[in-house]
Amino acid sequence: TGADAAVVRVRRGDGSATLRCDRVLNTRNVVVDPYDDLLAEVPMLTGTTMTDDGRLVNVVDVDRMEDTR
Repeated sequence: TGADAAVVRVRRGDGSATLRCDRVLNTRNVVVDPYDDLLAEVPMLTGTTMTDDGRLVNVVDVDRMEDTR
């Protein structure tokens, strides 16, 4: 909230989307494991990836986000 918030602009093709984030730690290429079963129907989430320290992080599907605008 407030001064600590960050805005991330994501481009896809000729369009773009802006995301408000609590913070941006860094950027990297990742391997995304798709969700199965229960979480497969959660809108705008495509799967999960693992951080260097073993935590799981949700991955936002920018294509789905663009389709819901």
